Amino acid sequence: MTVSYRWITGVILLFGVSVMGSVFFQKDFPMCIFMILFGGMFLLVGLVTLSYGRRRACFDFGSGCCWRGKGRFHGGDMEKRPDYLPLREIAALQIIRKICRGYKGCSYCSYELNLVKNDGSRINILNHGGRKAVEEDARLLAERLKVPVWEPEPDKEAGQRQGSHKKKWGAVIIGALFILLGIIVFYILILSPLLLYLEARNWEKVPATVISSELIRSQSGNKTLYRIAISYRYQYNGKTCQSSRYDITRSEHSSNVGVDAMRRIVRNHPPGIPLFCWVNPDNPEQALVDRTLPNTFYLIWLWFPLPFLGLGLWAVIAGLRGR
Repeated sequence: MTVSYRWITGVILLFGVSVMGSVFFQKDFPMCIFMILFGGMFLLVGLVTLSYGRRRACFDFGSGCCWRGKGRFHGGDMEKRPDYLPLREIAALQIIRKICRGYKGCSYCSYELNLVKNDGSRINILNHGGRKAVEEDARLLAERLKVPVWEPEPDKEAGQRQGSHKKKWGAVIIGALFILLGIIVFYILILSPLLLYLEARNWEKVPATVISSELIRSQSGNKTLYRIAISYRYQYNGKTCQSSRYDITRSEHSSNVGVDAMRRIVRNHPPGIPLFCWVNPDNPEQALVDRTLPNTFYLIWLWFPLPFLGLGLWAVIAGLRGR
């Protein structure tokens, strides 16, 4: 597995584990079910990707056979494998260079390493984006097996390489867009709330009175979204001000996650009830009631932008290398 393959797989696994682990900090039962299912989906994808990447072709020169997979097999068990092949049946090694078409005409190169049997049939043992790595594997195997290596014709490969060179900038552009999207998501979900949290630690605590309190409902397709709307009035330096922001994360955007907690907050803050709010001394019009971050905030969202950043970085590198 390449470094980028390992890195992306690790990000997917960590994201799945972090979302599932946040269940221990959540009291809302529907939210717990959502986290388990959502995180479990990423965890399953990461495990399948990791398992697929660990599959490799094994050549046992002591027993004179090869197979594709993991583990060692002895005696008659080895011949029962469907991918079992005696080394004496290998007549040559073949490298095939393919142009794989991607999204919106973008393309990348993939190299196949095949075993050519005495009867002319082929068995694929490796697909990789690095030409030098495939050629090195083919050279080492050919020396041990004492068979030739069949490679693409130079003129044909040059033409394919030129076509790939024209397309590689598409992968760079798409990768850059993914990176930009990851940065935007990181700022909205993590950096912006974190900066507000750090800034609110220096705000002043003043008494306030609730004017109105409701849970606003909206439709997004076939989903029902909710948002806390609590307005309150307070005085700061002799000036009467009004704000409608309750906390750092749940007052600005609608969501269908944690609805029960939203209902409890609205129910516990009816109109006319006194409370305390935190006021920005530099901007008295800016205030909030709860300046803490939810327990699950970073466990859920910290890993969310990383897949976008990882895929974007991988696409940019692959595009610049012409793969």
